[in-house]
Amino acid sequence: MPWRNDKKKILDAEKIDNNLYWSAEQYRNPDLEHGQLKEFQAAGIDVHSISADPKFIDPENYDLHVADDSPALKLGFKNFPMDNFGVRKAEFRKIADRAHKEYQKFNPEQIWGRFESADATARASKVTIHTLFGAKVKDLTTEEEKSVAGVGELAGIYVIEVPRDSVAARAGIVAGDAILAVNGRKVTNVAALRRRLKRAKGKTVELHVVGAKDRKIKVEVE
Repeated sequence: MPWRNDKKKILDAEKIDNNLYWSAEQYRNPDLEHGQLKEFQAAGIDVHSISADPKFIDPENYDLHVADDSPALKLGFKNFPMDNFGVRKAEFRKIADRAHKEYQKFNPEQIWGRFESADATARASKVTIHTLFGAKVKDLTTEEEKSVAGVGELAGIYVIEVPRDSVAARAGIVAGDAILAVNGRKVTNVAALRRRLKRAKGKTVELHVVGAKDRKIKVEVE
């Protein structure tokens, strides 16, 4: 979504609506407590959006036209040609076809996932939320979180929410950031980060934080 590009808060966006969310994983909005569809609709976001199966025609062969009864059409989506973008030049297409030959053998569910509504996925998931420097954080475990923070692996601490008056906010940490290291030493989850901070109690530590910018932040451990 456009608001991700400059890290503005989703609640400040002029309009985010008429979307169809479809994912094998939980859709999460980091500016809201639980990040589920009903909650951010109540906040005036995505009021007309839905969570549903778009009913792709032939995803196994990368044809993402949607069926005539697709809920996406009711939201205003229009089918468009699948061969008018991407690699167009014949000689380059041959190279691309060779490079991606193995992907054509995959089970579609491995690529697209099995549809499950966001609310149902949230009920099934067991995500532990922690408080760190006044911010709400969790282990970085999903592809969406990895993409938002701009990291290369599913490791680190993902920042969900940062209250304005928190130590984290004053240090420059924002929602969507990921904490990857303490004093130059990698931390893969919240438990590892807490162990490092416990040893540094009463001292100032340097956190490696990535997100809109890759930066080093100094924070005093109380």
